[in-house]
Amino acid sequence: MSAMEKIAYSGTFFGETLSLAASIATINKMEKENVLEKIHNNNTLLIDTMTNLCTLYNIGCIEVSGKYLPRITFTGTNDYNAELIKTSFMQQMIANGVLVIASFNLSYAHEAHHIARVTNALDRTLSTISKAIREGTLNEITQGRIIEKTANVRA
Repeated sequence: MSAMEKIAYSGTFFGETLSLAASIATINKMEKENVLEKIHNNNTLLIDTMTNLCTLYNIGCIEVSGKYLPRITFTGTNDYNAELIKTSFMQQMIANGVLVIASFNLSYAHEAHHIARVTNALDRTLSTISKAIREGTLNEITQGRIIEKTANVRA
């Protein structure tokens, strides 16, 4: 313990307690209002919907997720690679009113009607892609350059 007496500790906001009080108030609100449970339930609904739609439309997609950050990943088909399907997916989701890149970042503010909007867009998007794959027209409905994988952030 004598070594501890020789340590000097300081920082820019050393002694500032307002942020500590705000942190405690935030934690109390999150516990009182079951914030994480609500986010988890919304994510579970979204994950279940993605899983069911991927199965229904059979387009070579798998759902990759954690409790709080649902992601959809495409495996590709015999005729179309995963990057083309992902590019088309992103374009079709935007056309259906939902901006998505790699994950669905839900928050406490998202209500049932927001989740319904996303799941409806997922249904329309995956239906369109499935039809294009069956008819051999996925290249035609996909505009611009195809997404290229440049780095793998999450292994």
